[in-house]
Amino acid sequence: MGKKTSCTDRTAPIGPHFELGGAHPNPRSGLVYEGIELGAKEEDIPEIAHRACYGNGRDGFASGFRRLSREDVVNICRRML
Repeated sequence: MGKKTSCTDRTAPIGPHFELGGAHPNPRSGLVYEGIELGAKEEDIPEIAHRACYGNGRDGFASGFRRLSREDVVNICRRML
């Protein structure tokens, strides 16, 4: 399992097995949840959404079962706080 980091740590690697907080069996499904689980605050949400949609060469959408825009990710994060 990867090293735990802050969701605002811009030096944390973003890759297929490391997303905002450590290894996850399906990195796409755990991205937002792990950021919030690590104690993210309202002011961290824009960074979480940006990394979810643009990190690791993504095209502006968090993808998986359904493509999520940055706005979608922001709304999900706010509901999880």
